[in-house]
Amino acid sequence: MKNLRSELWTSDGRRLMVDWLPAIGLLVLTQVSIWVQPTTLKIPGPQLAATVLYFAMAISLGFRRSAPIPALGMALAVGAWEIFRESDLQQGSFESFVSLCLATYAIGAYSHSRKAVIAGLLLPALIPIGDTIHRHLVDDTNQLVSEVLPYWIWAAAICLIGRGVRDRHILIGRLGERADRLEREREEKARAAVAEERARIARELHDVVAHGVSVMVVQAGAARRVLHTAPAQAEQSLLAVEATGRQSLAEMRRLLGVLRTDSDSLTLAPQPGLGRVDDLVERVRGAGLPVELHSEGESRDLPIGVDLVAYRVIQEGLTNVLKHAGQARATVTIGYRQDCIDLEVRDDGKGKAAQTDGRGHGLFGMRERVGLYGGRVHAESLETGGFVVRATIPTAEAL
Repeated sequence: MKNLRSELWTSDGRRLMVDWLPAIGLLVLTQVSIWVQPTTLKIPGPQLAATVLYFAMAISLGFRRSAPIPALGMALAVGAWEIFRESDLQQGSFESFVSLCLATYAIGAYSHSRKAVIAGLLLPALIPIGDTIHRHLVDDTNQLVSEVLPYWIWAAAICLIGRGVRDRHILIGRLGERADRLEREREEKARAAVAEERARIARELHDVVAHGVSVMVVQAGAARRVLHTAPAQAEQSLLAVEATGRQSLAEMRRLLGVLRTDSDSLTLAPQPGLGRVDDLVERVRGAGLPVELHSEGESRDLPIGVDLVAYRVIQEGLTNVLKHAGQARATVTIGYRQDCIDLEVRDDGKGKAAQTDGRGHGLFGMRERVGLYGGRVHAESLETGGFVVRATIPTAEAL
């Protein structure tokens, strides 16, 4: 509760002080001048009427922030009251001049209408003009321009100062809103980047788990079939299962570790590429699938993202062959072109049955990966039997 009160004091309380302290000061000063002793010049007119008029002026100045036009009207009324006094041809009182300055500042600082600002600039000129006319009629003398203009110039200048302060506050508010908006956009982009990174990790995990489990299932099945007739061959298959499982677990730990590390350590994590395709083919061969690897064109270093996507396309294609093709042979072809790389994974297995991939996300994820780099993926069953996956990934723009 104490903190809340201090907050209110620093915001609303300070505003009340700024609004009402000058108004209360003028109220006290004018009432003393009317009833006790003139503080500057004697305020003219009947004391009771002057009391009501100057009291209303002081109260209107207290509300000048929310009602600047009535405050200016009361200040002009006080100036007119002092001009048309009976015989006193002295200048107006200090109190009326201060009230007019406060009212014109409020017009510039708090009014939203341009017409009100123009009125705040021009209407104070009525006071010296009226004073000049009154002096001419009463004393038959002409008021010098040098004596008329300063009163209006001061009021107009203070109105312009108030307008400048208002524009500055608006600019500061807009800059603050822009900074808040940019901060929100930055946070949204950061959240989007985190979501994108999590999606990438999910795709990586899918590739690792699908490939590893497929190899392990094939090897375990081979070991089961020869467990009693050829124990040595069964042992080799089980060793392959163990090795594949360890490697898959290592890759899974690395990918899951990304969630616990910052971006600096992430850049140090090794990513597979076409340079490791030979190891991938050997693992698949060890799982019992004969694979031939062909390379066309002159091999070259690829951008890291393209290199990773190309590796994953081949890995996903071989995984699908292991899961769906049955007894088959596979051929992997890597074609290096001038501005792209062509990939093909072909098998001679069950043909159309190879399309029955349930509701897996292999081909969908493959298309999504390749599409990020402007490439395309085409997969189809062959009339002669088997299944083929072709992918083309541009490299010129990625470089």
